[in-house]
Amino acid sequence: MVNLPIRACTKYIFAVSHKRLIMAKWPSALKTVAQIGFELNQIKMKTLVLTLSWIACLGHLFAQDADTESEIRRLEQMEVQAILKKDTVALLKLWDKDYVVNAPDNKINFAGKTTLDRPVLKRSRTSLTRDIEQIIIRGNTVFSMGGETVVTENEINSQQIVKRRYTNIWIKQDGSWKLVARHANIICP
Repeated sequence: MVNLPIRACTKYIFAVSHKRLIMAKWPSALKTVAQIGFELNQIKMKTLVLTLSWIACLGHLFAQDADTESEIRRLEQMEVQAILKKDTVALLKLWDKDYVVNAPDNKINFAGKTTLDRPVLKRSRTSLTRDIEQIIIRGNTVFSMGGETVVTENEINSQQIVKRRYTNIWIKQDGSWKLVARHANIICP
């Protein structure tokens, strides 16, 4: 029961509840104060239950986002390794059939008949590192953004280090994440 400050007079009793001054005649005053206490307890209990429910729902949503983020980070690194190894089987699993790339060489590359016709597989790379700076999750769509460092090798065996910015767009389709679009641009030295 809630402790309410009560001042008794000869005929009336006063109580303060939720910033209201309540006045009741003495015989029924104790009943009125008890009802107010009960109502306050009900309000507090409902508020507590709603607050805990809200926290549980938010916790579940954040847990889902954390799982999705770790999955996308894993897939991003799988793509990096598949590109370095020129593993077309793995890339077919990661890329959407209509995967489109706004490439650093200022060309838009649309999906071809196979992954083998992709320019990314025709270039020689000795290393590729991807630094994911931000992952934004919007339902079944995820935006992965950050920087990349590519070490290329040309025909006279000299290496060139290229730093660039990227954005990858992943969409969950039939229970699995597919890379559907990408933009990458070279950072001027």
